Amino acid sequence: MDVFTLALSLSSVVMLLSIFTSSFDSSDFLSVLPSKLTIGFTLLFFSLLTSMITFLASILIHLEKKWTATLYVVAFFPVTVLALMQFPFNAAFVANLKVYFFSVY
Repeated sequence: MDVFTLALSLSSVVMLLSIFTSSFDSSDFLSVLPSKLTIGFTLLFFSLLTSMITFLASILIHLEKKWTATLYVVAFFPVTVLALMQFPFNAAFVANLKVYFFSVY
């Protein structure tokens, strides 16, 4: 699971950095850029999800003291809030992208 999390994290970073480092023509902003953004945001969301699962698995393996469980729950709270805040944005972006592609093509 650690390797899968690392692969998703690096893939999302590479995908989002490829947007900044490449030169786009004006026509690319309608086709290539939205698809790269969608892939990058999706990989970022799944990277966050798999890192939480990996962290939780290590917690469950090494759960020896009761106070550590409380500490880990507190540590997961900001990550969960961030994921809940970003998921509607990603879902709306994908929905708008589908509407755009079906109306243009």
